[in-house]
Amino acid sequence: MTDLITSWELSLASRNLSPATRHTYSTAAVQMADNLAGQGIHDPAQVTRAHLERWVLHLVQTRSASTAHNRYRSIQQFWAWCLD
Repeated sequence: MTDLITSWELSLASRNLSPATRHTYSTAAVQMADNLAGQGIHDPAQVTRAHLERWVLHLVQTRSASTAHNRYRSIQQFWAWCLD
């Protein structure tokens, strides 16, 4: 996942997004990848909705509502980029 996230970060920079937005998006992607690795998932093709829902539930239980929401929205952008 690290290579994919690095590629996505390059895409974000090339779109001239603000440094704060890029940081928020990147932080979410790294946290998601770490959580997925903890679930034994290292290949993006293996990620299922259930894996992501477990991660979001973890966020809801351990972070503020606004942080969980921001991470969720950031990851939506990541997966949309992956599908594109």
